[in-house]
Amino acid sequence: MTQQDKPRILVVDDMQDNLDLLEEVLENEPYEVLTASDANLALQLAKTEKPDIALLDVRMPDVDGYELCRMLRQQPSLKGLPVLFLTAERTSADDAVHGLDLGASDYITKPVEAAELRARVRTVLRVRSEHEAAQSTLRERTAELKGEVHNLEEANRALENSSAMKDQLIECIAAGVTGKRILVADNDAETVRLLSHRLKAERYELLLAVDAVQGFRYYLDRKPDLIVANARLPGGGASAIHRQAHSRNDFTTPIIYLANTADPEQQEEARSLGAAAFHVKPLDMDAFLVELRRALQNL
Repeated sequence: MTQQDKPRILVVDDMQDNLDLLEEVLENEPYEVLTASDANLALQLAKTEKPDIALLDVRMPDVDGYELCRMLRQQPSLKGLPVLFLTAERTSADDAVHGLDLGASDYITKPVEAAELRARVRTVLRVRSEHEAAQSTLRERTAELKGEVHNLEEANRALENSSAMKDQLIECIAAGVTGKRILVADNDAETVRLLSHRLKAERYELLLAVDAVQGFRYYLDRKPDLIVANARLPGGGASAIHRQAHSRNDFTTPIIYLANTADPEQQEEARSLGAAAFHVKPLDMDAFLVELRRALQNL
């Protein structure tokens, strides 16, 4: 049903007396009635006024109700318009099939009984309303499913990225290295590869996380001596780990921020939280290691 106060009904009949009678019957209901005495006017009204149902007289000169129904169906905006045919004679089986094939909802035989007409119109409008409600629900669910698909694709990409770090993580754990424990929280596989290679050579024990949630969980469970985190890490970035860790009374762990660009806002946020250092990629590993050692020495 259209978004109007009253459902709109288009009545088409070449006899003015019939139009007057049908209009009188229908206006006793909460409907807005549009009338047309020929197919051309009916088609123009249908395109501009967007009725919710059309009542078409079958036997009209020049263009009959069947042809008018076909013309309405050719309009993209009117393909779903319910149609009731009005006929002055008992409808033959062939005519009924022809009308239904054109998309008619029902036939009403003249002379029209007021109660029957109102009941048929109410039924058709109710069915249309239920159909549109179902379509609306379907569109909403489709949008939700697209969102879920997008989330799954993002999760899959994260898994693919983290799988690139799997061998490095296994190597770090298997090596049983001694020295300080460093948590590297970054979803950039190349950065993780570079840090893993250099930090293992320095005999640090490594923990690897691919998002802020996993990083904070490692902070709680494994107590790293230092955290290196990407400012744009999924799940809130390095600052998400930093803020959560800061909320604990025993927090003393230095955090080094990594960023793809020298973003002043990121740098200011890092400084305000007490970051040990802020490094922009690609990393100058020598300068990075100096800052890392200095941060560890200050513990």
